[in-house]
Amino acid sequence: MKFLLVLLAYLAIIRMSLATNCVAVGSFRQSKDPTCQKYFTCNVILDIYFIKTDLSCGTFMKFNPTTQQCDYTSVCIDSFCDNQPPLQKLPDPNALNQTCRHTYIQCKGITNQYPTIEQCPLASGCC
Repeated sequence: MKFLLVLLAYLAIIRMSLATNCVAVGSFRQSKDPTCQKYFTCNVILDIYFIKTDLSCGTFMKFNPTTQQCDYTSVCIDSFCDNQPPLQKLPDPNALNQTCRHTYIQCKGITNQYPTIEQCPLASGCC
């Protein structure tokens, strides 16, 4: 009985911190952060619940959405989609290989576009 009460209390705490914007496991940039230092991680608990953790990069570091890590050389993409046509595709300045990029920036949204990092299709690449 005691175990069941502890389990129910634990699940209640998890439910309070469930991430409404987590749909996959990984690290993701916080949108509308002009410093590009804020990001969040999404993890799965009990194989069904996503848990979101808000984090921030260290001093002078930015979150690189391509590598999903903080680094000193990342280019902030927060404003890349400002004044772009809908669904615009742009080169990823943080691509690991600048000669043949395997990722690109996709502008999404209808009125307030925001940048997302997308993978190039295997057949076409982005070179």
